[in-house]
Amino acid sequence: MTSQVKSKTSGASYQVSSSSSIPTVDKAEVVLQDVEQAMIDKLIKGLEQLDIISVVGVAGLGKTFLAQRVYRDPRVTSHFHIQAWCCISQTYCKRDLLLQILACIDQKTQFSEKDDYQLALELRQRLLKQKFLIVLDDVWDIKAWNALKSSFPEKNNGSRILLTSRLTDIIGTPYHLRTLDESESYELLQKKLAVIREEGYSEEQNFLGWKIAKTCNGMPLSIAIISGILATLDQAGWEEVAKMVSLTAMVGATEQCSSILELSYGHLPDHLKQCILYFGAFREDSEICVRRLTWLWIAEGFVQKSGSECPEKIAEGYIMALINRSLVMVGQRRCAGEVKTCRIHDLLHVFCVKIAKKQNFLQLVRGYDEDLTFDEPYNPRRLSIQAQPKHFIKSRIICPQIRSLLYSSRDFGVRQLRCNFGFIFLLKLLIVLDLEKILV
Repeated sequence: MTSQVKSKTSGASYQVSSSSSIPTVDKAEVVLQDVEQAMIDKLIKGLEQLDIISVVGVAGLGKTFLAQRVYRDPRVTSHFHIQAWCCISQTYCKRDLLLQILACIDQKTQFSEKDDYQLALELRQRLLKQKFLIVLDDVWDIKAWNALKSSFPEKNNGSRILLTSRLTDIIGTPYHLRTLDESESYELLQKKLAVIREEGYSEEQNFLGWKIAKTCNGMPLSIAIISGILATLDQAGWEEVAKMVSLTAMVGATEQCSSILELSYGHLPDHLKQCILYFGAFREDSEICVRRLTWLWIAEGFVQKSGSECPEKIAEGYIMALINRSLVMVGQRRCAGEVKTCRIHDLLHVFCVKIAKKQNFLQLVRGYDEDLTFDEPYNPRRLSIQAQPKHFIKSRIICPQIRSLLYSSRDFGVRQLRCNFGFIFLLKLLIVLDLEKILV
């Protein structure tokens, strides 16, 4: 299956394969061996007391990518007795973070019945006398650390806390992640393009590619997304992209990356624009089950029929097309190699939420401590609510024009709940209903 994209600058188009069986662009990467080795040494060598290491840098620099590689390295996994990964992001509560970490340590036990104090105590007791590595990914402020630090015992046994953050002075020993140099930038662009389009590129395009990579400020995310755009364009399109990138090179790395994301979105066909905006309905930094996502796309009517091919296969092709444009990242894979879970970068998530709201495509509501009441005058077509189950079951939604209602639990490890939502039967135009872990 292929997805065809027309260049907005030239009228020419190239086919980018979206088959679920091809090697995907997520495997094309440039590993900074010096940086990775230095980080591993900090984790498995050095001080006996609990040490906190912060990988810091701007968005799109590859902090999470580095942390994931180090976290999974055999030298690290064999060194620690307990490992746990916790995504924090901008919107969080202490209970969610504790449940995330406990779920990594013990996947069988249900912790959702405990209160926050009991959860914090449970975590501390499980870490006592154990050499542990806890990764706190995407820490936005010191409050998140302060909420958790009492659960991490200091027993002089070589345990480590690894944080990633955009803040240079967050906590612990800062490790400033460097940008890619010119040769590494071009190498990454070449690897991405080689996977996306099989027919190769002209000498002129290769030269333009070097110029483009050079002006991406050494940012891996910007280079990866640019590769997804270039693969769909002819040489004239490459020249236009080169001009755009050079104009944004001086505005700052994060601002340039945001501009490149917007350009990439503009080059998507309409059906893929809907699909990528739909990621805004899910929690930031969360891994999304591909089967759940494709079923939702089909229910929403995003999937276009193609001969005798089943909708599920077509939807999987959409996933692969977005992966090969470096807009969607592979999370876990199944035994046979198919993508099991996926996610998007938090910069792209911010973009999706913003554009979806502007176009009245989707409204996202986050709630924690208060009864959730939603009554928007413009009546959104789709509504996504992220809240703890005990708060969501008290919610009141007054949106008579709503077509889709999605709910995501913020409570990790919670059992399925059975609730009676009378207001749902008042939503006469409702077509799609997805209530995670809640039975109506």
